[in-house]
Amino acid sequence: MSNQDVQFKLRLPAPLKKQLEDAAERAGRSVSAELVHRLEQSFKPSRLEPPGTLGIRAGIAAQREVYQASVEMLTRAVQHMEAQLQLGSDEPYPGQASGKTLKQSLADTKDALKVFNRKMEVAALLLSELAVGEACGAEIDVDEFRERAIRAGVL
Repeated sequence: MSNQDVQFKLRLPAPLKKQLEDAAERAGRSVSAELVHRLEQSFKPSRLEPPGTLGIRAGIAAQREVYQASVEMLTRAVQHMEAQLQLGSDEPYPGQASGKTLKQSLADTKDALKVFNRKMEVAALLLSELAVGEACGAEIDVDEFRERAIRAGVL
């Protein structure tokens, strides 16, 4: 606790306190840290999204589409650069302000392609995990799942 933190007494219904303790344990936080986290989240501007797992699925699916479009664009760029190299060209790649050679630009583009492919894999994995959990009737902690998707960069 920092010197700027303030302590005060708080009354909570017993069932709510139990939920808070359980959530704190699942998140690996103290009850106080869990309260602070949840309050901070409540003051963040919310994006308009459907509630629950439907909102998470919609958000991840939309982000996956962006990654898919990026993969398609980068794949075309890689094919174009490889064709240029086959023709013997290694001049700076058009549109590259850095003046990198075609080989350097190709390597950078392939690295970016790997990143976007990985993001698509993560999105697909999370969507599958969500679908299996729902199909099995598992209780899904929507806030925790949303946080995981945000940390993974797919929401």
